[in-house]
Amino acid sequence: MNAIIAGVILGFPLLILGPYRSEVGFTRGTAVTFAVIYWIASAALITGWYLGWFSGLGSIMSFVTYWVLVTLIQVLSLLYIWFRSKHPDAKAALWIPIYNVFLGTISYIGSLGPLSTPIIPYPWDYITFAILSLITYFIAVQLGYETKDLKEIKQKGLPIE
Repeated sequence: MNAIIAGVILGFPLLILGPYRSEVGFTRGTAVTFAVIYWIASAALITGWYLGWFSGLGSIMSFVTYWVLVTLIQVLSLLYIWFRSKHPDAKAALWIPIYNVFLGTISYIGSLGPLSTPIIPYPWDYITFAILSLITYFIAVQLGYETKDLKEIKQKGLPIE
């Protein structure tokens, strides 16, 4: 797993600690508790991956196990926020773990991954990723909703600054 994916995964709680805390109705204590639990679980998994905790499962199965656990943390976090707040952003964000699954899988089994013989060689890995990205886009559009800002833009037009 590269540093960009780890950064995205570990950066998620910053939204809850910052601008979305009041949006989802979390107290400061709830937001901090959520962030700490999320960071501990995610950091433990990422550290475990780099320390080879899953390596006994074999190359492919270790990655599958690790990536399923990382995705599970993301999905459970979004579901927690949804059930706690019923804020539509939590439901609309479910495309992110889907995209991370695609990104992680293609990165691992493609030409840039650690396998000596990629399962999906270049350029097919890039083509596959482009197709999966397009599928994710359509999933994200379906999960999206009309926000109050979008309603205002539709009614008044784009703001001129």
